[in-house]
Amino acid sequence: MGLVVIALIPVMIALVIIAAQQRNQAIETAHQNSLFLAKLAAANQQRLIEGARDILVTLSQVPAIQNTDRAACLFFLRNVLMHYPLYANFGAADRNGNVFCMTLPQKFPLNIADEAYFQKSLSSGDFSISEYQINPINSQAMITLAYPILLDGGQAAGVVFAELDLRWLEQFMLVARH
Repeated sequence: MGLVVIALIPVMIALVIIAAQQRNQAIETAHQNSLFLAKLAAANQQRLIEGARDILVTLSQVPAIQNTDRAACLFFLRNVLMHYPLYANFGAADRNGNVFCMTLPQKFPLNIADEAYFQKSLSSGDFSISEYQINPINSQAMITLAYPILLDGGQAAGVVFAELDLRWLEQFMLVARH
């Protein structure tokens, strides 16, 4: 019996070593897969942000938005929102931050003058992105992207903005698992 136990010791050691190697390989594979998914999600988000910039540049030149025509602006932005379902909201605000047009329902006068993305877009005269935030109106996780509404003289008359709904990441992860 003692000889059998002694003979099994190298086999047991080999099994433990093989199991440890397989565990380490599985950990490395999981790490590589996670890194790949993170890079893929980041690239996807970057494309969405670049697309949003193009959309906002175009929207900033729409006469209904430049002239703060609320009804025409709302009609136009709702049509844009139907074509871009990854966005939760589109809107426009005047130079003082008063939102005059927004696809989400407004229950009270809304002013975004204190928002960093608004201030940065006005001061830089260029595209800006907010930090991750929760929309107080619909409790969705999002980032807000903004672009100034520039008049003929180059003066910023306000900003046009889009709120990117971050729930697409959840769908991305569900698809990536399969």
